[in-house]
Amino acid sequence: MVTKIEASNITNTGVVSGTYINPTIQVNEQGQVTSAVNNSGSEIFNILTGATGIVEHNYNLSAIWLHNSVAANFTANFTNVPTTNGTAISFALLINQGASAYYPNLVQIGGENQTILWTDNSTPTPLANKTELYSFLLIRNGSTWKVLGSSASFG
Repeated sequence: MVTKIEASNITNTGVVSGTYINPTIQVNEQGQVTSAVNNSGSEIFNILTGATGIVEHNYNLSAIWLHNSVAANFTANFTNVPTTNGTAISFALLINQGASAYYPNLVQIGGENQTILWTDNSTPTPLANKTELYSFLLIRNGSTWKVLGSSASFG
């Protein structure tokens, strides 16, 4: 049985990642938090500069990352991602492209290489001087990952 309670009834005795303005928190019979949902419609994002090689995107900090001055195609390593089967987790990487355009051409989850299943089975071509959004949906099922990737260009 899972009980749904409001945040006003909780005393924080540990660390909960992210910023929850109006959260709904579910607790199991043992009193352990099983999920925390931000009902405010907003989330904190983090900024990275000069991405190249393997770049860590720590889920405990955010699932949205803004990249400036990207130096080369890079591996997006998603860390601290829950490994519970039946879980889907989204990451969004915004890239402010310069005269040379780059993108996350590889994905790792906790340092383990994953295959990206791109929209329409088509690897994206990054565009110079645009703002681009690379979205990844990480699906955990049967103790394995499936990574769905898509991209969009703006400006």
